[in-house]
Amino acid sequence: MYLAFFELGFKMLKPDGQLCYITPSSWLNSIAAENMRKYIMHHHTLVALIDPRTFFRHLKTATAYTMISLFVSQTTKANLIITYIMVRPVKEIS
Repeated sequence: MYLAFFELGFKMLKPDGQLCYITPSSWLNSIAAENMRKYIMHHHTLVALIDPRTFFRHLKTATAYTMISLFVSQTTKANLIITYIMVRPVKEIS
């Protein structure tokens, strides 16, 4: 279902726009999202992935891992650095 929101968001994205979604992390490796990943590689730029899974691991009822994904519409790959952030509770950081 969330793949349809990705498609709609990319269609509405302005040339200098940004798009940020909180979705299941499965879009990164699922067969169903393969075409979308190819589309993103050719038409947009993934800027950041924020992975809160360790922050929410105390939720025993969680059925899917979430991922916060930030995209920009530009396709320039020069000097591209993708930021990956794994969020942890404050008490684990000390």
